[in-house]
Formats: sequence, C-alpha cells, structure tokens
Amino acid sequence: MVDIATGSLPYSSYAKLPGRIEEADDSLPQEEDGKSSLTQSVFNVINTYVGLGLLSKPYAVKLGGWVSLAVLLVLTCLFNFTGKLVVRSFERIPGGRQGAPSYAELGKATLGSFGYYLVSLITSLEFFGGACMCLIIVWQCAEQLLPHVDSAELRLGVLLLCLPSV
Repeated sequence: MVDIATGSLPYSSYAKLPGRIEEADDSLPQEEDGKSSLTQSVFNVINTYVGLGLLSKPYAVKLGGWVSLAVLLVLTCLFNFTGKLVVRSFERIPGGRQGAPSYAELGKATLGSFGYYLVSLITSLEFFGGACMCLIIVWQCAEQLLPHVDSAELRLGVLLLCLPSV
C-alpha cells in the first residue's frame, strides 16, 4: 500500500498506526502551552549549562590529548584564586558609591585616578566591542536574507536601525 511515486503511506494508513497523539497518557499534570514554572525554568538553565560543559569535554580531550585536562585543572585553580582575590579586594574598599563598589573604584583604590580611568576605558571598550560584534552578526544575516540589496547600503541601513539601541 505504499505509493511508489512518493514512497509514503496513504492517509488512511496513518490512522491505524499505534502511538497516535490521541492515545497519549493524560495521567501526568500538564502545563499550559508555552508556560513553565520557575522550578522547571531553573532546571532547564542548569541542565543546559551542565550538559554543554559535559558534552564539550570529550571533544576537547580528543583535540588536546590528556595534557588538556592538566591545563584545565591549572586554569580552574588559577581562576578560583583570582576570583577570591577580587572578592577580598572589594571587601577592603571603604563603602564606595551607595555601598556597592564598582570595578572602576577598585582600580582607583589600586592605582589611584589612573586606575579609575584605565578600568573605565577598558570597560567602555569591551562594551563597544560587544556592540560591534552584534552589528557584524546582524549585517551578515541581513546580507544573506537580502542578497539583491547593495552591501554598503545594507550595512548603512542596519547601522542606522541598530544605532538607537547601542
């Protein structure tokens, strides 16, 4: 009963297949479509990050060998130490603005006004770089979606559209 031209079953055959949607078990509590509880959302986020980390390790070991695990261990210890140093440094800054010190104030406490302006400049450059990366991604997607539009005109148009949000 398979249609040789299309390789598919006729519609009447689908009704006879077991496991149709109508036969699903309704004993489990169902949420509204598109809605999830806070607990489910937190679980999904944690599951995603843990899963990505676990799935990427075997590939990294394949590419880098066993030495990559030693490098990972050393870097993990180093990042843990520097994180603790930053927390201790923030604890030693007196008050700051509104009782919550910023990285710029940490730079000021360390290197004076030069440190304050240096950290402020680096932070601003980091945000500027992030905005540039977003624009590049939008430009590339727009060029693929609108291949008939001139590239320079498209980039200018995307820049003008995105500029108010940056």
